[in-house]
This record gives sequence, C-alpha cells and structure tokens, in this order.
Amino acid sequence: MKHDVATINQSFDLLSLAEQDTTLKRMGAYHIGPCPFCGGQDRFNLKETSCGYLWLCRNCSPEKYNDPIAYVMRRERISFTDAIQRMSVNGLHEIDQSVIEERKRRSEIEQACRQAEIDARLSDLSTREIWDALHRRLNEDSRAWWRKAGVPDDWQDYLFLGYTERKPYYNKCQQLCYSPAYTIPYFHYDAQSKESKRFVTMQYRLADTSDPSERYRFEHGVGSSFYMVEPTVPIGENVIVCEGAKKGIVARVYGKLKGFTVLSVPSKSDSGGLLKAIKHCQRVWLILDPDATNRTYNLAKEIGKAARVVELPAKLDDAILSGALTPNTLARYMFQAVKI
Repeated sequence: MKHDVATINQSFDLLSLAEQDTTLKRMGAYHIGPCPFCGGQDRFNLKETSCGYLWLCRNCSPEKYNDPIAYVMRRERISFTDAIQRMSVNGLHEIDQSVIEERKRRSEIEQACRQAEIDARLSDLSTREIWDALHRRLNEDSRAWWRKAGVPDDWQDYLFLGYTERKPYYNKCQQLCYSPAYTIPYFHYDAQSKESKRFVTMQYRLADTSDPSERYRFEHGVGSSFYMVEPTVPIGENVIVCEGAKKGIVARVYGKLKGFTVLSVPSKSDSGGLLKAIKHCQRVWLILDPDATNRTYNLAKEIGKAARVVELPAKLDDAILSGALTPNTLARYMFQAVKI
C-alpha cells in the first residue's frame, strides 16, 4: 500500500505523543520543554505549522526542524518504512491522556521541590551577600584582569564582579579540583526591591583550566540564567543579546548602546529563561559568536518576528577591544541584520 507522507505528517498528533515523553509549555506557536531524547530545560520545541507539527532540539538535532515521522523513527528506533506503516495503518498507539496528566502532575511536584531547593540556596547566598564579599576580595591584580577583559573599575563595582582564590569544581572526569576564579553575580531587575535588582545566580570564570568548555561554571544547585548588564533598569523594547556575560558588558561599555537593553545568554545551548523575559520586546538583535550560527538562527526562530541576526566576522568583545569594531561599524552591522 502506498502512503502519502505529507498527509501522514499533517494528520498525526505529534503534540500529544511528545507530551507523553516530556513536559511542554506553550509559548505562542511553540511548545517548549526538555528534549525527550537528550534532556536539558528548554532546548526542545514543537512548532505549529499549516503542515502539522514540526520539532527541533537545539542540542541533538539543531540543523533543521523535523517531521513527525522522524520523531517516531527516533523514539521507537525503527526504520522510515516501519514508522510510516505504524502511523498510517494502526497509529503508533492510542494517546493515553492519563499518562500525560500524571507526567504533568509529577513535573509540577518536581518543579516545586526544585524551586524550594533553589530558594533555599539563594536565601543562603543572599543572607551572606556572597557577591559583596567576593567583590571586596578584588585586589590590583584581579582588577587588572577585569580591565584587560574590557571591564573598567566603575563597572566592576556596579556589577559586583569579584574574585576567589579557591573555587572547588568537578571536571569532566568527575574529579574534585580547585581553581582561582573570577566571579560574576547575576542580578535581574526587580521593581519591588529597594535596590531595583534581585540576585538570581553566580557564575565563576575558572583561571586554572585550559579547556574552554570548562572555564565558566554556574553556582551548583542554583543553575544558569540570562545576564542583565544593567540590572537596575527594566528591559526595554529594543534588546541586544550577546553570548556570555563578559561580551555583554564590553558591548555596553564600548559600543555606545544607550537606549538598548543588553542581555547575554550562557555560552551553551541553554537560553537561561531569556525567551520569557523578552516576549514583550519590539526588536531583538542577536549577536552570538561566529561559530554559533545554528544556535543563533534557532533562537531567532523561537523569538519570532522581533528577532534580527547580526553576523560578525569575529567574537564581539575581541572585535571591540582590538579596535576592529567601532560603535559606528557595529551600528551598520545592526542596520544590515537579517530579519526573521
């Protein structure tokens, strides 16, 4: 029997099937959540189209959106022909709504427990004002490192950047190691706070590791977040998104970006809650690293029509600090950005 692939994809209830495998939250035309194949937090999304649902994971299938047949093939570990047969003749199986409801209930419980742990950890960090203590440990050598990285002293003080002599961490082999580290506290704007900012997490830039993938670590038990370069100011309508806190700071300090909110995403696939924070924005310029093209365009698709992709020939902070990228040149790149 010959099967119409387009009809099978369009008629198949991929959303209900995926909801049995993971917990998804609706955001516009997308359903976003952990990848049922590789985990994460918000790297998997289903996109509703006129041809049915398509799916993508920014980590394990970042090149393009995939159809329901590809999902079934990977989920069931079967061939293309077998997937079509099962989807068109008998269906994969009956969608069990009780499984979906039970998964949602467990997810809510797990999320509440996780949030309680994070709140307790943050309360501990906040009570001891760890960012202030680490900031006061800055000496001339560590301040000089921040200056060389493109952060003047007044911004070091405003952002409570700091230093610690001995940061414990586990390497890729799960061995306990210690390293001096430069510290970056993450604050978000909070109109209810006396200081108009709320501490959300801490990031450490390890000094004694040669592996770039291990240099940046978030506080254990708290997790990652997007970074606000000016956490005492609310997010405006025009936003620039960089990759990594340090790049965001350099862009704001030297790029003459007054009137723009400068944010940064972690230097991995996780967007750190960025999508929710910028959903009201009118224009969002994405200026990620040159080797992060797939991630940039996937993130742009999730943001939607507000997104604009800026493609630079070099990393943003390196280009600015070397003098190759002036404020006027950056403005031209932004003007020529690719609209999504």
